[in-house]
Amino acid sequence: MERQIFEWSLQNQGQFLWSRNCSRFCDAESSKLCRHEMALDANGRRLLVTSVSVRAPIYQVRGQRNGLRTLPHTAAITTVDWHPTLPIFLTGSADNSVRVTSIL
Repeated sequence: MERQIFEWSLQNQGQFLWSRNCSRFCDAESSKLCRHEMALDANGRRLLVTSVSVRAPIYQVRGQRNGLRTLPHTAAITTVDWHPTLPIFLTGSADNSVRVTSIL
């Protein structure tokens, strides 16, 4: 269960509803330098996750769509967040840049 994201059920304790392997976006050596963050969009359907890569993954919660990723930076993604009501997110990078992106 290491390097995975799980959504657990509060109604059925011990049962997980959704999971994704995120090991390709995590690196044990880099983990010492970077913290791992994640953010759900306003509808709770998309999960944005920090990454040791120059792009951050966007997971479709309980969906089958994979492969969504953010625009590239030139260094690892160190922070992520969604706009509280709109389909807009930001990524911050170790290269000291911030990108604001709309997925419309």
